[in-house]
Amino acid sequence: MSKNGLSTEAFKDVPLDKFAIKQYKDYSAAVIEDRAFPDYRDGLNPVNRRLLWSAYELGIKSTGKSVKAARIVGDTLGRYHPHGDTTVYGAMVKMTNVSGTCNNVQVPLFEGDGNWGSLSDRSHAAMRYTEAKLSRFSDEILFNKFYTPVMDFVPNYDSSGKEPLVLPALLPIALINGRFGIAPSAQTNIPSCEYKSILKALHDIYAGQEITPEFLYKTLRFTSTYGGHEEKPVDSDAKAKRRNIFTKYDGGTTIYSGMTYDEKTRTVTVTEFARDSDMEKLVTSLSDLEGIANVSDDSNTRDYYGKLTIVFKKGLKDSQYEKLLAYVKKFLSTTESYVLNFTERYINEKGQSAASMKPMSLTEVITNWVKWRTELERKACSYWIKEDEKEIRRLELLAQAVDLIDVILKLLKDAKLSADQVYEAYAKKAKIKVEEAKYVLNRPIISLRRLEKKELEAKKREVEANKSKLEKRRNKPEPHMAEQIKGWVKLARG
Repeated sequence: MSKNGLSTEAFKDVPLDKFAIKQYKDYSAAVIEDRAFPDYRDGLNPVNRRLLWSAYELGIKSTGKSVKAARIVGDTLGRYHPHGDTTVYGAMVKMTNVSGTCNNVQVPLFEGDGNWGSLSDRSHAAMRYTEAKLSRFSDEILFNKFYTPVMDFVPNYDSSGKEPLVLPALLPIALINGRFGIAPSAQTNIPSCEYKSILKALHDIYAGQEITPEFLYKTLRFTSTYGGHEEKPVDSDAKAKRRNIFTKYDGGTTIYSGMTYDEKTRTVTVTEFARDSDMEKLVTSLSDLEGIANVSDDSNTRDYYGKLTIVFKKGLKDSQYEKLLAYVKKFLSTTESYVLNFTERYINEKGQSAASMKPMSLTEVITNWVKWRTELERKACSYWIKEDEKEIRRLELLAQAVDLIDVILKLLKDAKLSADQVYEAYAKKAKIKVEEAKYVLNRPIISLRRLEKKELEAKKREVEANKSKLEKRRNKPEPHMAEQIKGWVKLARG
């Protein structure tokens, strides 16, 4: 026993270096799982998911009015994410675009009002000045009413409420918007795919196409947040590097800015950009090139990504022009290297949220995501089938009550019977459960008098038909999932 009364048996000597290494590994794992890397299913980090869930619970939908960003951030901090308000607001900024213009992300999860930054100026106003609401994309893809009832929930940080484990995303958002994350000894850099190429790939898969690296290599096209595009790789090294994205956990490709050419005036207009570029620096850098007459930032609110106009000097020889044009194209391109690390969240033995890192090739990501998405479809169908079964039973009970209205009135008039005895007597007479008798007898009598058996039977047939459709959809969900894809083409550009 030590002098302070503590048993020395409760302590163990551990070398400082081993203790530090263990603590560092534990910290690294926590950062990876709880902050830096997205779950491959809904494509979100915890802070992103909590911001969106807070907005949804507050009723800030795409069809309503925007509210101060500070309100959404404050609710997220107070109920789900007790960390720095600057980092939480920063995460919100990266999900927000304004008025059909690409400010921060290819497909916005928030629609903003005010200064949320732009291609030419990355600074944004403080959250007390900006306003936001969920985007139409979020309403349709993340908070579709058919799927929200089957979400898994876990306790929030202080167990005062619950939050979703993952959101029921109907599209692989991590592969649409891409994601960069860094943690001690690990990082992820997930490619952003052209929106329509993701839709086409999924539509073909739901229609029976096997998920193979070859199919995805041909179908998926990579882009940047600001609209850059790939060109078909020519040399074997470039092809191999791109193929690695579909067969390994890393790989890469080259993204080019979108350029249109006016050969008569030798003017190039850039309306899509390979990377997040400071327009002022681009103008300065290109203006310094010999052979360039003028470079101007002609961006306006009608341009989704921005607009850069480059005018070449007159009198350039064709060879000089072609060489300078090739340099400009290369200057405005970027070589991207991807590292495909994700997390998979789950509910541990204590009923709390946990996560593990999951490195995957793009083929594995799509395979696992489609499997999860199909299970989500079946799970949601099962939920609504049960709801229809409950409604059918309620309609049967009401139809029966119409026939037994005189019995009900007689029981209700009998002053000798207690409420429980009335329930039990009617249950015995109607040959139903006592809880079912309560459902019938707790309704206003006038509502029973107004019910017509033909209407009840017609409603029952309608619900039974819907239940039958849902059962077919549950048994074979792919055709419905493929049909859904067609309705989402206009939710985003690209």
